[in-house]
Amino acid sequence: MKTPTSSPASARRTVAFGVGTVLLATAAGLGAAAPASAAPGQGWDPSLYNVEWIPTTDADGEITVARINNDDPSSTQAMSFKRDGSPVQYSTMYAAKDLAWAPGGDLLARVPSGGFDISNLSDPTLENVRAVSRPTSGQWSPFGDSLTSTTQNGSTFTNRAAWLVSTRTEALTKSLTEDPGVSAPTPDGLSLVVTVRDAGTGKRDLATVDADFPRSGNAMWNSPLNDPAPLGFSDLDAHDPVVSNDGTLAFIGTGADGDALYVVEGAAGPVQVASLGATCAGHRPSFSPSGRSLAFVASSTDCASSTLKIVDKTGNTFAGGAESVVVDSANLPGTAVAAHFESPSWRPLTVPASTTRLGGADRVATGIAVSKDGWPEGSSGAIIASSESFPDALVAGPLAGASDSPLLINPAAKLDPRVLAELKRLMPAKADRFVYIVGGTGVISKAVQTTLASNGFTVSRLSGTDRFTTSVRVAKELDLGFAGSEGFLTRDAVFLADGMNFPDALSAGPAASLFFAPVLLTNGGTTPASVKTYVNGRAAIKKAHAIGGAAAKAVGTFGSRAGEKISGTDRFATSALVAQRWFPAATRVGYANGMSFPDAVTGGASMSAYHQPLLLVSPKAVPATVNTVSLALRPATDDVAVFGGAGVVSDAVRTQVGANAGAQTVLWGLDVPSVDNPLAAVPAAVAGAKAASRADQVARATEARPGHTAPTFRSANQR
Repeated sequence: MKTPTSSPASARRTVAFGVGTVLLATAAGLGAAAPASAAPGQGWDPSLYNVEWIPTTDADGEITVARINNDDPSSTQAMSFKRDGSPVQYSTMYAAKDLAWAPGGDLLARVPSGGFDISNLSDPTLENVRAVSRPTSGQWSPFGDSLTSTTQNGSTFTNRAAWLVSTRTEALTKSLTEDPGVSAPTPDGLSLVVTVRDAGTGKRDLATVDADFPRSGNAMWNSPLNDPAPLGFSDLDAHDPVVSNDGTLAFIGTGADGDALYVVEGAAGPVQVASLGATCAGHRPSFSPSGRSLAFVASSTDCASSTLKIVDKTGNTFAGGAESVVVDSANLPGTAVAAHFESPSWRPLTVPASTTRLGGADRVATGIAVSKDGWPEGSSGAIIASSESFPDALVAGPLAGASDSPLLINPAAKLDPRVLAELKRLMPAKADRFVYIVGGTGVISKAVQTTLASNGFTVSRLSGTDRFTTSVRVAKELDLGFAGSEGFLTRDAVFLADGMNFPDALSAGPAASLFFAPVLLTNGGTTPASVKTYVNGRAAIKKAHAIGGAAAKAVGTFGSRAGEKISGTDRFATSALVAQRWFPAATRVGYANGMSFPDAVTGGASMSAYHQPLLLVSPKAVPATVNTVSLALRPATDDVAVFGGAGVVSDAVRTQVGANAGAQTVLWGLDVPSVDNPLAAVPAAVAGAKAASRADQVARATEARPGHTAPTFRSANQR
């Protein structure tokens, strides 16, 4: 099944070693743990912040570093080197500092002036995909969707995630009285390591925050809850943290001769693994994607020159690891100007995003292909709607998302034998067989229901007197299914879309699933009486969001409860705006023909179950508005689904949207070569799994942070 399973990283996250445990102080020498005299703190346990797999060393690409002119620090250049010191040339040589490679290795964040600029160095036609202007440097989310950055409001500071796909940001921390500095996201995406000030020593310490990266535009998933929890490293004046994909923490602290590089791999606490020389700017290190190596800059006593170095693990530890020189800033060929290096960033080398066409000989076969792709191990239920009429199938999307069930479409008169075969594959045991039929007997006949019953399926039909009342009936089923399970994440929204045409409701379905909300159909720009009665009779509904121009007119009937109005110049632009607004971290992006409903409705229901966006395209072209958003989603996208055969969505469109997705994120991509993470608490049941799975991707899209309880849906046969 596609339903996510819990992992040690997500089943967290109390203090690892107990508050008050004395862990460390200034390290005495390389490879030695610090004596136990540091400020109390919770310490660092990698297994609480990592995942069970880790990329292989094949993912370790070149190291990019900023070369800073000593006489004119504003004169900078991004330079890249292989670990043997040989240079790597790109199509453009950038003036930049504070560099950070995206998790897919195809975008680079840099600070040319005044804030981050996101650039693609491997293809000049895609340079400057989007500029993100933030006041400080930062680090990438492990999902590739955003960059951390600190904003200041008077005397307070907040670490925020700046999304690439939109101008919005989301708070990762509460308001802080100290600048948290350059923060370090953890590989599971559920925490952030920030810099704090120890009240006793006055020195810097590191602290963790449950700062879930904003994987959706539903702010309830993302609101920060806790204050930073100090790690207890203030005796080292700890700062500039980075976290490896395997969960190892590294930071800069005070050593015997100035700055020193420390790593924390477990209960032993910080271990000094390198001396960096004088205390100079730009010492923040960078882990290789595999976590086997750590790049850093060691400076001369006057900070006028520096050496890019690497320390490698010996076995599974950096303690006593071998140190090697990559390149010295004073020995670069063809550079007469004195310069030094700052802030290295290790580039991931991954595989292209996967692109899957889900189509069949006809619309029914396409729905079956979508079901087999999304639910290869079966499901606890399924939904059947008309293959000949779109309205009922449109409102089934959020039900598919809530129940984690595929949508299969079927003709009105009788049950297609292919659909029956797929239902039996999904639910082989008769005791488990359950199907929702959405729509009245005019669109799915009693004969279909009778055939299902004779094959052991319990059937619940959701229908009304027309398409509008049917949408209300589905909404009421969602209410019943979620009843009694609402926690921190409440169901306080509905989505409106035009029921007289299909495109806007298609785009609305996946967005509604993020809010556990229904899609209610309007009669063009008018809200039907049944929809008004439902919304007005449910006090819990705070906002009615409108998707498309017609719904934007209709939603006015709800006055102050009218929510956001998302409407583009056409159906394609509207789908792009929905993705931009509510899916900033889309790991899986679906594409469907916006001119024809049959393949699109089953694809839309699948994307609702994945809690990921559906973008609409023309049969033979990607509209400009969609292409822009498709490119902006690039660094987070690992997986592309194209719904329908080549006659519905052309091969040229499939190729273009696949290319837009770029490379898979190094930790979360489905096809990136991986091995078991030696620093993770790997359950025997998943040992040897080697890589991320579809279930992990679904969890990535829907998992709530600690303390945020999501409602649980129970289908009609489970109540």
